[in-house]
Amino acid sequence: MATQASKPPARSLAEWQNEVISRILQVTLSEEKAQRRPEYTLLAALQAELQEEPDMPKPPTIQLAILDRVLVARLSMPPEELAPGTPTILFDYLLACWHRCAEIATGLRQRAKTFTPDVLEERLKVVAQVRELVVSYAGIILQMPDMFPQSGSVDNLGPGMLVPRLIDEDSSLPDEFLADLVKRFESDGLEEILYPLFVGLAAKAREQTILTDYSSPLRVFMRLAEHKTLLGMLHRLPNWNPAGMPARTIELATLLGPFFRLSAFPTDVAELANAYFKNAYSQPTGDFVGRINSLRGVIQNYRYTLVELTNDLVRVNVDSRQATLRYMARVAESNHKRARMHVDPRTVSTDGFMANLLFVLMALCEPFMDVKYSKIDRIDRDYYRHPSSLLNIDEETKINASKEETDAFFGETLPARNEPNFISHCFYLTAAFTHYTLHRCFSVYEKFARTITDMYQRVEQLKERANMASDAELDQITAHKFTLDAALMDPSAIQRQLRFASLMMTWLLRLVDPRHAYPHDAIT
Repeated sequence: MATQASKPPARSLAEWQNEVISRILQVTLSEEKAQRRPEYTLLAALQAELQEEPDMPKPPTIQLAILDRVLVARLSMPPEELAPGTPTILFDYLLACWHRCAEIATGLRQRAKTFTPDVLEERLKVVAQVRELVVSYAGIILQMPDMFPQSGSVDNLGPGMLVPRLIDEDSSLPDEFLADLVKRFESDGLEEILYPLFVGLAAKAREQTILTDYSSPLRVFMRLAEHKTLLGMLHRLPNWNPAGMPARTIELATLLGPFFRLSAFPTDVAELANAYFKNAYSQPTGDFVGRINSLRGVIQNYRYTLVELTNDLVRVNVDSRQATLRYMARVAESNHKRARMHVDPRTVSTDGFMANLLFVLMALCEPFMDVKYSKIDRIDRDYYRHPSSLLNIDEETKINASKEETDAFFGETLPARNEPNFISHCFYLTAAFTHYTLHRCFSVYEKFARTITDMYQRVEQLKERANMASDAELDQITAHKFTLDAALMDPSAIQRQLRFASLMMTWLLRLVDPRHAYPHDAIT
């Protein structure tokens, strides 16, 4: 009678650890295995050390007990001594190790029925511990890129190296790895990683215009914002809202500024008008309606993403909310000059930056711009007099009040009261941005529209004179006008602006109502 072939004996946990950790880290302590697996790096120095230690098995094998020593030995090796094809940038090597951990853990779960529950749990714990250590060293190397030898300039090996890997959609930098990194370093230097990362990301955003790859930096920002721990500490970074910056510098050098400065205004992007509306005067206006709508759609979609980002920032925690509002207030107060009749554009923020922030603030006001104005009583009428007001209007022109009367009014001590609420902050900030943005932009637009109308009326006479307006010049002026139309005449944005104006007029009527009950009760 034939006997059934016996199964090979099950591997011990020690044997399995040696094999799996070797596979994850692509290392070995065995010269024979290094010859069979050329992709594995032989840790000869560590092998010699372990051979001399009496409590180590002979020949030495890789176990959890010496995992840290194994990984440090691998990271300490000069790039020229590594196995062929091995990443010489250590972050890339550790990221590849992390991927192998994830693959092995997935494979174990898929074959769960072939193991007893105890064996499965034991093996998953081993992989998890390796994964944790890999993430720890990945973060340490980002913080201290010169800690171990690696190829490339140290200046290019810090957290900034994450930027191109995040922008590249085909990159193997998964959200799960980022989540592991955030969790591991949440209270152990995460800000040291975030600051250079967001400096690099903001630099990428600053390089873009609406005619280039403007969406990638913001897409990466939104991806990072999904990690709430990370999002909730952005306001603590040095470039969030540094003091002493002039208006134009704020949109260039702060963390949020480069993402909010994307513009559809021809004054901000010189080549924009010609790119969308070439030969604008020479062709029928109807030919350009689609392009106007296309440009308008591009900036509108981008702004909706900014709204989503801002909502995340104000909701993640109270400190982040206040910091976001203070940042907007800082922008408003830095742009008082925009309310003047004549202003040097180099001393104020760009139209695009201001318009984007206004769009976001209008969206934040949306919940209390309902038709019944059900939350109008939440708007603090003494906001400007409150010590915690975010806006200072000392330099603004007051109607029907002398400076002495104004100083006396704002100098009165108010009764003890609660801090201004979110609705009040949003209402007054939106009012400020409306004043500094829309009024300025439409004033310029109206003057330009009158000028171009006059030119059209006189075009034939001008053409008859030497060195006067040519079709090319008129094409340029008309293209400029169409670009302004796209930037300013968005029907949905205008509708929202009119709704805010209606809210403000209703609120002003409520102020003069002796009972402050309007619009819920008629003024008597």
